[in-house]
Amino acid sequence: METDFNKPGQIYDWCAVAPARFDFGALKDGACDYLEQLRKHILEGLSTQDPRKAGLAAGAHACLQCLAAVLFQSTRFAHYATELQKAVPPPGYLQGLSMSEACIDFASLLFHSRAALDRLTLFVAGEVHGQRNADRFSKLQNILANFRLKDQRAVAASEILQCQLASLQGLILDTERRSLRSALIHRSSFGEITVTSFTVQRLADGRIFRFDFELQSYPLIGSAQTLSRSVTFIVLNLLALYTGFPNQLSLTDCDVRWDNPAIHFSDFIDVSKAGPRFSVIKMLPDGFELVTRHLRPDVLKLAQCAVAYQEADSGSFL
Repeated sequence: METDFNKPGQIYDWCAVAPARFDFGALKDGACDYLEQLRKHILEGLSTQDPRKAGLAAGAHACLQCLAAVLFQSTRFAHYATELQKAVPPPGYLQGLSMSEACIDFASLLFHSRAALDRLTLFVAGEVHGQRNADRFSKLQNILANFRLKDQRAVAASEILQCQLASLQGLILDTERRSLRSALIHRSSFGEITVTSFTVQRLADGRIFRFDFELQSYPLIGSAQTLSRSVTFIVLNLLALYTGFPNQLSLTDCDVRWDNPAIHFSDFIDVSKAGPRFSVIKMLPDGFELVTRHLRPDVLKLAQCAVAYQEADSGSFL
């Protein structure tokens, strides 16, 4: 039995298998190509004889690995978006979808997103700028401010962060209130902060309204798109900036491949109570309840046409 494949003087044949896409198919082709080119650029730094440069290249690639976890988790929401799109109740009916596993995947996306930004902070603030105990993304903007006069990269990095901080606050960054991430880590279960569950409503005239699952009024599918886009934009552009990669990505370049069919119910609540009343389902441990609110009339513009999805195995229609 041969178990040692590292014997001196022996010749071994090796078979290399090309890896799958580093982004797991989450990004559009342009952003995926950019990611692969940046990764190749970073990997070239690992072979340098300069220990400092090799160490920075290793740190930069660690940031890419953390981003890959975010992108992998985001692909789960392509599945949920498809399942929501498949749901076509009869005219005049309301259908709720539990899909409780979406909450677990969403929590994982929150955690991986913050982990990727914290690792990026360690790279930029700790490994590049030499700051100690610098591994919290919430402090990165203040750290960069200390280097604005010494390093122009800090100015550019601060501008990249500034345009995306608002989209992350409340989701993975605490404000005056705990973020959704902090709530799930320290205080709450999914059920305790569920506002609405996935709901599909089909009117008598055939128009369909698909509503997102909401935790603390944050839509799961919509927030998954936001997190994937913002984290990708920040990580790739800061890595490019600090590794000398010549190009930058725009925010729209970082959009995920999949579309969001869901309406953010809470975003359309009409405080004047003049708009049409809509009901959605909120799943409970022992059943469900209906949540009914007046929505602004512009929600009617988001109605979709009914599409029948045929099951490949049974031939039945949903």
